[in-house]
Amino acid sequence: PRGVANWRTTLARLLRWPSFTAKNRTRGWSCPSAISGRSRLKTYPKAPIPYQDFLHGNINYFIDCLPVLALQYLISLQFKNFLVPIGVGFIIWVLGIGMVSWQNSYIFPYVHATIDFLIGSGHLKREMPLNLQLLAAIYFFVFTVAGWILYVMKKEKG
Repeated sequence: PRGVANWRTTLARLLRWPSFTAKNRTRGWSCPSAISGRSRLKTYPKAPIPYQDFLHGNINYFIDCLPVLALQYLISLQFKNFLVPIGVGFIIWVLGIGMVSWQNSYIFPYVHATIDFLIGSGHLKREMPLNLQLLAAIYFFVFTVAGWILYVMKKEKG
């Protein structure tokens, strides 16, 4: 049968794969091509890796996530049961995903990272009236100060 023959061929290629790749490593053949039987050479991009772009994107996503962290902390200070903040956070996150298509969704802090990703990838063609990272930093500051005030005013801190 055809399926059994393909399976046997793939297994045979997997079993001889280490010797095949070690023998042809100087030619630059890739592991997937060795397994599939294709003998194409690897091609690497000629341009340098854009480390600055990666760092900038990671910092932006980190800043976008800070208000979520602060709000979850604020909610967790109010309840002794750890499932309440998890459930509330999940419900707010689902609401945020539903709000992405709304024009003013940037107001909702759970959507900042999603909007940043969609605009960066070209899937969302929208002009933001203000910087998302600045708004996220403001939300983070407000939620953190509110959490600190609620913690200080709390009678039972344990």
